Amino acid sequence: MLYHRLLAAVFLCTLPPLTAVVLAEPVKPAPVPPSPRWPFVAAQPKPKEQGQGGVGLVLEAKANGVFCQQIVAGGPANRAGLQPGDQLLRVDTWAVPAGAKVPEVAEHVRGKPGTSCEIEVRRGAGNLSMVVVRELLDRMFPGQAKAPMAVGSGFALLSSGAQLNLGVQFSETAVAGKPLRYVWRSAPLQQPLGGPAATSGQGLIAVDPKEGATLQLADWKLELRAQADGAVWVTSSNLPVHEPAGDWLAVAPPWPTLVKPRAAATRKTQNWQGPAQLSLQLTSAGKPVAKARLALKLGDEGGVTLDTKTAVSDDKGLVAFSVPKGRYRVVSLAPAVAGTGRDVSFSFELVAPAEPLASDGAPTQLQLTAKAPPAAPAPALDWAQDPRIGQGLPPLQVTRWFGMAKAPETLAGKVLFIDVWATWCGPCRATAPQVAELHARLAADGLVVVAASIDRDEQALEDYVKDQLAGGPAVAWVGPDAMEVLETESVPTFLVVDHQGRLRGIHKGTGWTLDQAEPWLRSLLAEAKAAAKPGKR
Repeated sequence: MLYHRLLAAVFLCTLPPLTAVVLAEPVKPAPVPPSPRWPFVAAQPKPKEQGQGGVGLVLEAKANGVFCQQIVAGGPANRAGLQPGDQLLRVDTWAVPAGAKVPEVAEHVRGKPGTSCEIEVRRGAGNLSMVVVRELLDRMFPGQAKAPMAVGSGFALLSSGAQLNLGVQFSETAVAGKPLRYVWRSAPLQQPLGGPAATSGQGLIAVDPKEGATLQLADWKLELRAQADGAVWVTSSNLPVHEPAGDWLAVAPPWPTLVKPRAAATRKTQNWQGPAQLSLQLTSAGKPVAKARLALKLGDEGGVTLDTKTAVSDDKGLVAFSVPKGRYRVVSLAPAVAGTGRDVSFSFELVAPAEPLASDGAPTQLQLTAKAPPAAPAPALDWAQDPRIGQGLPPLQVTRWFGMAKAPETLAGKVLFIDVWATWCGPCRATAPQVAELHARLAADGLVVVAASIDRDEQALEDYVKDQLAGGPAVAWVGPDAMEVLETESVPTFLVVDHQGRLRGIHKGTGWTLDQAEPWLRSLLAEAKAAAKPGKR
């Protein structure tokens, strides 16, 4: 499964260049669908693939071709002599075309275990050809490592995700009942974590003696398990993990030694599990901020930052967060996970308290200042430049719904906003709070927001959804085949369908704001409302 995800992930999350948008959004003339059809349909059950084979390659698509990014240690490709950096030219009789996509090449490389394929590559100034015998993917990526790795002072791990190199180092040996402190860094692919383009942070995580914990950094999950003697082990990861030799910040990728094979990490991420509470009362202009979603970045007395989980204030503005016992300064607001209620970070500025706040104390007032409206109107969205504007959306097959008990049969009176995304996609996670806020602001007016996941890994999607609060946008698992149906080659991709079932907007990538999207979507909702009046047909 990792093989599939990484092959797709390296390509799919590549975003097109973004440009300034200032044009109005006309509706191009096109036949109106005969009825405002709901475009999501139940997927037909597919037989599970049994024993799919591969050669142990992780591919990367670049402007000048498709290259070997990583070679699975001990796998068929490794034994045949393939190396990171080799450019794929041919698989059997199929020549890799210019502009080839990673999934396209992967389909030719994969096959029945025991069969072989001839792979021709360019290495330096010459070409090499070698025959590789396919093996079971499960054999190359077993469920568990031969020996788990103990977390101690200075212990560091490295990995490569869809778009980033990732690293984490633990600063102390694990002690039972004490949260583990760590520092992390990320950098663009092919760059060391100590380079100028790297970003960094720090945090702490509690490892429950019975349940363990999962540390998530971007699209990388590490499963941590406590042992009887109080030690903590890394027992699995959703990506290949490398233990660096020497300075973890200076080691340049690709990293040669695979020390921890992938295993499914099923636990959801926990920043802290424990009874200690930090109680706050949210106020703005002397009034409580009720029914609002809030997440905070805190700093403890040792200077370590902690991101809280999202919580929702009650009618009096009261809200509580689970944190380790101690005193904290409030550093900033953070985007909240999807759920019911407005996200405070989009509507308010924080007035940080001068004094640290104590856990297990009486509620402390946290003052918020409403954000001023924009000085100038936001540029109009230019999402109507696709030739499909005005047409109906092709049917999208949904294998599983999350957060929608019964899907509607029609879009009559509704406007549909579809976010095509994946759990492993960094830009998708960056825009997810905006999508959730659109749902919170406009669902009552008829906007239907659906997050359509193209993930291959159902468990990864299920874990992600479990971290969300109830009442957020519905999530539809449409799988990677939806990319072809929607004629898009990158995520996130956003589609807007009006109350008549017509596509009114298509946009790939980031580069839009709530100030742009909300007025335009409200205009489409007003169209739907006007059409629903008596006499309007």
